[in-house]
Amino acid sequence: MLTRVWLVAKERKNKYQILARADSLTNIYNRYGFDELAENMISKNPQAHFVAALLDIDDFKFINDIYGHSYGDRALKILADSMKAFFPSDALLGRNGGDEFCILLPNCTFEEADVQLQQFTKLPKIFSFHNEEHAFYISLGYAEYPTFASSHSQLMRCADAALYEIKLHGKNGCMAYRKGLQSGARKQLGFALKDISEHLPGAFIIYRADKEDDELL
Repeated sequence: MLTRVWLVAKERKNKYQILARADSLTNIYNRYGFDELAENMISKNPQAHFVAALLDIDDFKFINDIYGHSYGDRALKILADSMKAFFPSDALLGRNGGDEFCILLPNCTFEEADVQLQQFTKLPKIFSFHNEEHAFYISLGYAEYPTFASSHSQLMRCADAALYEIKLHGKNGCMAYRKGLQSGARKQLGFALKDISEHLPGAFIIYRADKEDDELL
């Protein structure tokens, strides 16, 4: 009897540990689970090559505002499912929160990752709304360990800098980290949007989903 109780308690503990590391919406790792496993993978194989990527959905707020949050969730699920179908089984996939996702490719060089990530960025991503298909797009930044980073956290900061660099240059694209990019690119993007809202009172930002670059009209 005691053995059975112990086994049930252990099973429940393992189940809760899994749930604590999983994202309930997309069924991939949440930020806590991704960071923990990525840190372990790199620390156990410090001589190996890894490529980390950060990506998010371009203009995700417009999907929520125009189609509703349930369709925003649908877009997130579609993106996660496409990640699971496209990347190899040893790839670590996670959702940082909101519309931001992360990928860690083990034993992968820059050249190998570049081909995969460019292809994935260009893959059509579509959700249905009232029997009509609507495409959405992503921006992705990535970096290689140990070329540009000596730790998991530094690697993710490099990927973050590359992601926001592509955001500042038109979105809907894929960019590798290179020396000179600053993680402050995220702040630059925020300042740019703040300047628009503060210095153009009464102006409207017209969103053109069918163009690669945003325009102020």
